[in-house]
Amino acid sequence: VDHHDRCGAGLLAEDGLGGSRAGSAVDDGTPYVVTIPFLGVRSSDGADFVDGATATLAAAEIANPGFRGYASFSSGGPRSGDSAISPDVAAPGVSISSAGVGTGNGAAIISGTSMAAPHVAGVAALTVQSHPSWTAPQVAAAIVSTADPEKVAGQRLTLGGVGLVDTAQAVGTTVTATGDAFRTDSGWARESSLSFGFQESALGFGGVKTVTITNQGKKAVTYTVSSAPTEQSLPAKVKLSHKKITVRAGGSAKLVVAVAASAKDVPTSVLNDDQFAFYEISGNVVLSSADSTLRVPYLVVPRSNSKVSASISESPSKHGSVSKKAKGKDKGKSTAKKLTLRNTLGSLTANAEVFTWGLSDKKDAPKAVADTGYDLRAAGVQSFADGDDHLLVFAVNTHKRWSNAASNEFDVVIDTNRDGKPDWIVFSYDSG
Repeated sequence: VDHHDRCGAGLLAEDGLGGSRAGSAVDDGTPYVVTIPFLGVRSSDGADFVDGATATLAAAEIANPGFRGYASFSSGGPRSGDSAISPDVAAPGVSISSAGVGTGNGAAIISGTSMAAPHVAGVAALTVQSHPSWTAPQVAAAIVSTADPEKVAGQRLTLGGVGLVDTAQAVGTTVTATGDAFRTDSGWARESSLSFGFQESALGFGGVKTVTITNQGKKAVTYTVSSAPTEQSLPAKVKLSHKKITVRAGGSAKLVVAVAASAKDVPTSVLNDDQFAFYEISGNVVLSSADSTLRVPYLVVPRSNSKVSASISESPSKHGSVSKKAKGKDKGKSTAKKLTLRNTLGSLTANAEVFTWGLSDKKDAPKAVADTGYDLRAAGVQSFADGDDHLLVFAVNTHKRWSNAASNEFDVVIDTNRDGKPDWIVFSYDSG
């Protein structure tokens, strides 16, 4: 079949003597996706084939219930570093037939961002064609704010943005809604999102931001304003400065958005020894008019804190060892210390472990290289029995946090015989 397909056949129908001859051409092992319909009949079925019966063939829709869902290999957000909203929108990206490079006029079926991104780029090109005077941020806002969350099964803001990109709405809208502003080499630009970032606290989370609604059309537009939390969002209060807002033709209007959540509503991030939980306060500010709906997503990445403090005091001798070197009035005093841990101001029950302090270092990451959590603050070690052996556990603390522990590697050099030369190097490695 692939041979006939390559030669330009539009349909293949053949009889066969004990088997199909469709693959009679030499098979060189090169993978090939057949794109033409084909039909084969064995000679032993000839009588049935010519008995005069009539068969009707009709096109039918093939069930594909998962086509609106996220691909299993989709990488999600939030954005590394600042925990901003990412990605912005979702687009088709699984088993997409596109131009096959080096095939002449053949196709290639590929999955991934390499297929989803061209969809969005194509929508952007059509939006530019419809609005040739718009800036890049305005075009981006049109695409993001008109995306449809209802067209994605299992919709999740931190995995697929606002929703499925909607070509007709992006091209047809004359109103855009933007949120966060940031500086570029060519000036200020805006994103169609409200990213409150990563926040640690023992009290609460949130902030206040502004949505700017710009009307490039020829008539005023009135929107009903509401907020819609995502299914994954923790409890939070979202207050909006307007219930209705009118944007005049050629003008803009501002909407203030305040988000607040209590630390007591954010569970611990530590599930067990090697598993951590991710929590979010997320949703959309929804602007609804008679003709269209715009959405501006918001996201807070919260982490409730414990507040463990430690103090050391003398321990009574009955709880500790007695110094044999002590003389005179110091004779008989205990050398043991009492460690007291408190979590007075913490919002969570705390777990604490004690390590022997080995290293400390001041904050000295060079300004020319962004500190992504590699600047060492302290390192320590603990040892405990593990069956008939002993296990050493090293702890590393840095001045700044990281978004992904796999982005850094910490090497612990061990000198087992105290000759000043390393005998072992222990390091953590991302297993995938």
